[in-house]
Amino acid sequence: MEPINFSVAVGASFPVDYPGSFIRCVSLAGGGAAPRIRVKTNNGDQVLLRGGQGVHIGRPFKAIRITNEEAAGTITGELLIGEGGFDDDRISGSVSVSAAIPGVAHTTAKKTVTNASGTMLAANASRAYLFIQNQSATGVLYIKTDGGTAVADATCVQLNPGDVYEPSVPPTGAISAIGSIASNPDIHVIEG
Repeated sequence: MEPINFSVAVGASFPVDYPGSFIRCVSLAGGGAAPRIRVKTNNGDQVLLRGGQGVHIGRPFKAIRITNEEAAGTITGELLIGEGGFDDDRISGSVSVSAAIPGVAHTTAKKTVTNASGTMLAANASRAYLFIQNQSATGVLYIKTDGGTAVADATCVQLNPGDVYEPSVPPTGAISAIGSIASNPDIHVIEG
């Protein structure tokens, strides 16, 4: 792997005679607020790169040409060229830790769903958690999370026997349901 430092004026290009199949643009400066360069290989492959971006070219090349197509001035930077690819584990930034989220009180209920659509859970604007499990051995459950009429098709969430619905962002509107059997009393719901 070879680091290549370059400086390219507006509309100009910079030839690099170095073989490889991977190019990483380590850094770019100048050329405007978000500078980018065009890199073209001797094979005709080309890509636009910004600082921090890398690309694996599908076939080996013997040389590249770096072009500044920006209209805001000279671009300077550094490229890494090599075979294959490489990993860069550097991480930068900051982490902010806030107070722990207090526990949410949960209500557990057993629901019965029939083969006619009905409201399984009323709308709850403060719903922060939802868990629905179809504990039936034979019945399929279909739930509609926007308060509309539940039907046994792809517009609803389908829960086969034993399946669970536990969304990362629970819906706050009414939840309706319909089942594939006349009466399914084995629906376990936890709401918080």
